[in-house]
Parts: sequence; structure tokens; C-alpha cells
Amino acid sequence: MQVYKNIQEKIVKTSKQLSTVEAQLSSNTREAKKAELTNAEIAALPKDTTTYVSVGKMFVLKPKEAICTDLAKQATLMYSIADALGKKKVYLQKELKDAQDNMRDFIHHSKRT
Repeated sequence: MQVYKNIQEKIVKTSKQLSTVEAQLSSNTREAKKAELTNAEIAALPKDTTTYVSVGKMFVLKPKEAICTDLAKQATLMYSIADALGKKKVYLQKELKDAQDNMRDFIHHSKRT
């Protein structure tokens, strides 16, 4: 009975972790795309355009090139984090499948005896 409980706890724990990773992956991918789109829009502006970046509740004057560089770095960082989360998601999916297979085997062997 203890084995059944341990396997069931592992399935629940892994499922929760998997849903958390999927939410983080979605969020990071969305943020990276947002940074790319913003960068593309700002890059299309004329060179002499006055640009500001929001800092808390205020806006600070910042050169267009600096904003574009920051956005490109942010997009790259978000995609690298998303890549790591993708690998973690694959690992957790494998762990969940293994735990579910163990549960099936345990139930199948319990019925035999």
C-alpha cells in the first residue's frame, strides 16, 4: 500500500511541476515575442525620434539605439530561458509517463496476486 501511495504522490507532484513549467514557458515565449515586436517598431522610427523608457511610474529619455539593444538582449534572454524550460518540460513529461507506467504495472501485478 505504501508503494501505491508513493507512486500516486509522485504523479501528483510531477503533474503540478509540469503545469507550472508550461505556464512559465508560455509567459517567457510571449515576453520574447513582445520584445521582438517592440524592437521592430522602434527600429522603424526615424533616427532623430525622441524615445522614452518607462521606469516605474515615470518615463526616462533614452536613445533609440540603447532601447533597441536592450530589447534585443531581453528577447535573447527570454528565448534562452524558454529553451531551458522546454528541456525541463520534456524531462517532466518523461517522469510523469514513467510514474504512470509504474502505477499501471503495480495495479496489474496487484490484481494477479
